[in-house]
Amino acid sequence: IVAKEELSANRKLILTINIGEEVKVICSVIRCQYNEEDRNYSIALRYENISERIRDKIIRFVFAKMREKTNLVKNT
Repeated sequence: IVAKEELSANRKLILTINIGEEVKVICSVIRCQYNEEDRNYSIALRYENISERIRDKIIRFVFAKMREKTNLVKNT
């Protein structure tokens, strides 16, 4: 995810994501890196204790977004 503020490693978050349905998941911060170009933090998260059903939905959602992004690059 992208954030305006730095988050420390191992910090726990409750994240609400919309993957075709609104889902709340508990995450912990793995890595937080500042991006000088857009002046935001790129944050890597680990989902904690999610069901296989939600995990599969998140994976499908992420891959669909990656395909969309790839198609946009190819079409420009």
